[in-house]
Amino acid sequence: EKGLLLIPAALGALSSGQTANAQKLFEQAVTIGEKFGDNDLIALGRLGKGQAMIQQGIVAKGIKLLDETMIIVETEEIFPLVKGIIYCAVVETCRKIWDLRRAQEWTLALSRWIDSQPDILHFRGQCLVRRAEIFQLHGEWSIAMEQSHDACKLLTRPPGQPAAGEAYYLKAELKRLLGDFEGAEECYKEAAKWGRKPQPGLSLLRLAQG
Repeated sequence: EKGLLLIPAALGALSSGQTANAQKLFEQAVTIGEKFGDNDLIALGRLGKGQAMIQQGIVAKGIKLLDETMIIVETEEIFPLVKGIIYCAVVETCRKIWDLRRAQEWTLALSRWIDSQPDILHFRGQCLVRRAEIFQLHGEWSIAMEQSHDACKLLTRPPGQPAAGEAYYLKAELKRLLGDFEGAEECYKEAAKWGRKPQPGLSLLRLAQG
């Protein structure tokens, strides 16, 4: 329990830019997890440590830790909520550093897991967003649009999920690229309503409009 309580403290440090402190807290969580044989805690700790290292510019070692974390997720018994958090976090991290091969690989793994967990709607919606991003990057915009549309519908079901903002932003980006400027603007507005800042997409839309 003490180790699990370190995770939110470490995430707070990570999000506020205190990456070295965050890394230490995640390392403590891993140590406690190893002491008690708690795979959930080990995986969450390694995930966070890898993210903290990447934010400090230690990218190769950070990615190695993420790969090790995913091996735990794929081979050990992990609580479903923890597994979903880790899948989404790893995909998001790989996308941020433009490691598109890994982002695609773990998006496919996430998709397989989601298909076996039909009741986990929150992660299903996030998975659709990530898959749409991969299709967009490969130039398959029509498929990406379908995926983003489905994600918007799923993530806005009452009571709604914050990830709906990402889904609407992606849908807006695709509409902008396809020349549907009016539709793109509406989707950027929806993204903002769900807490996703509509930049830089909205600025690019204004440039395209002259």
